[in-house]
Amino acid sequence: MSALTIEGWCKSSDGQKSTSLGEIHFYVDGPLHLRLEEAEEHLQKTHEQEAMVDVDMDTMELIMPEGYTPCPTAGCASTCSTAAASSTWWGIEPAMAA
Repeated sequence: MSALTIEGWCKSSDGQKSTSLGEIHFYVDGPLHLRLEEAEEHLQKTHEQEAMVDVDMDTMELIMPEGYTPCPTAGCASTCSTAAASSTWWGIEPAMAA
């Protein structure tokens, strides 16, 4: 498996400034790593803002910053944007205290 790390950012409302959440770690298999690299190259060449990459969540391990959990729907309260993709949008929301 390959390790990828990105900086997570949260912007909970349009008028609010984005704040850093810390690092998000992805452990992905070889074929997904290649698709992510291809998407990055495409973005660099085209200067587009985003690219979608199909992900099988069963083949990816996601390590979130402390205090945050993945949010598998676009309508989550307090959803914060990040670069994680699947057939649905993924975001980050504060973890609920146990």
